[in-house]
Amino acid sequence: MPASGDPAIWEEAAPDDRVRLAVRLPAGSRGTFNHRHPNQIERLEVLSGRLLVSLGRQTHRLRTGDVIVIPAGMPHWVRNDGSEEVCAVCELEPALGGRGMLEALFGLRRRTSNTLEKLSFLQLAVLLYEFRHEIRLAGPLVPHPLIDFVGATAKLLGLGGV
Repeated sequence: MPASGDPAIWEEAAPDDRVRLAVRLPAGSRGTFNHRHPNQIERLEVLSGRLLVSLGRQTHRLRTGDVIVIPAGMPHWVRNDGSEEVCAVCELEPALGGRGMLEALFGLRRRTSNTLEKLSFLQLAVLLYEFRHEIRLAGPLVPHPLIDFVGATAKLLGLGGV
């Protein structure tokens, strides 16, 4: 499992076209924002603790040993709303640029000492533009063309820090 203070660690390379990541979420932490993977299936397996997972309009409570498969394009988020840490394994298939996306996200968080919620709009826009085939924000009011424009422009100008 990840070292103290580090939310994720790479596991051994997956034998096929997958990205595999061990994740640790402290008690009461928000794991991810509402998002979707347009071209990837996500599989979550809870190794310990309890995880709250929202898929579209349904919410699932996973316990140790539970597995959930999230179809490509399905809006989802995960949270630890329990009183103990959650350890889980997340897999994205096919890999596409998933490993680079996660390395960029966790690297950016480490360099800036920020949680995802505290990343600047430019940092987030560049990340979302760079990995638009792997991840998109989900929700009816998300302005994808604007995010893509700002992300592409910021990247061209060397802003955003991804």
